[in-house]
Amino acid sequence: MIQQRYVRATAFALATTLFFACAHQRNDDDTMKELTPRTLGSIDKLTTQGGYWFASQPSQEDFALVEDAGIKTVINLRLDRELPWEERRVVEGLGMNYVHEPIAGVADLTDERLVQLRALLRDAEKPVMVHCGSSNRVGAIWYVSRVLDQGVSPDVALDEARRAGLRSEALVQRVQKYVADERSYRGF
Repeated sequence: MIQQRYVRATAFALATTLFFACAHQRNDDDTMKELTPRTLGSIDKLTTQGGYWFASQPSQEDFALVEDAGIKTVINLRLDRELPWEERRVVEGLGMNYVHEPIAGVADLTDERLVQLRALLRDAEKPVMVHCGSSNRVGAIWYVSRVLDQGVSPDVALDEARRAGLRSEALVQRVQKYVADERSYRGF
């Protein structure tokens, strides 16, 4: 009986130690990587952080460079009508995964949609490039992910999101409200 309690207590202590060590390591890895401006082809706005690339619209020719850079997944936040060519065909033709999650504006960022987009960022095969026309919508999604999924402070995440391309105050207000509501619900 005493031996069983000892084994359980030891197993619990080990599991707890491993959990906190892994959680701490993940957080250190995620928060220590700096958002870095990059250049690639004709892409106007491009920044990277860890396994994430945030971009304005790449040209058809740029996607060959994106593939050469090792990107596995491309997430397009633009509406179909924003492009005069079929991006899916180009991206998949180069062997990359393609996900189309169009966001027209603030009204598209419902709570349910933000949950879905967070999961997409978490689960996409990396490295992943997320893009829209100017990287404005991309920055909004990155802000939410950084705070709620990676434990970065809202101030740091907002700075990163702005440097990644977020400039619409309407989008800022929407994602800040979503994050505040989620943190309140979770008891943060």
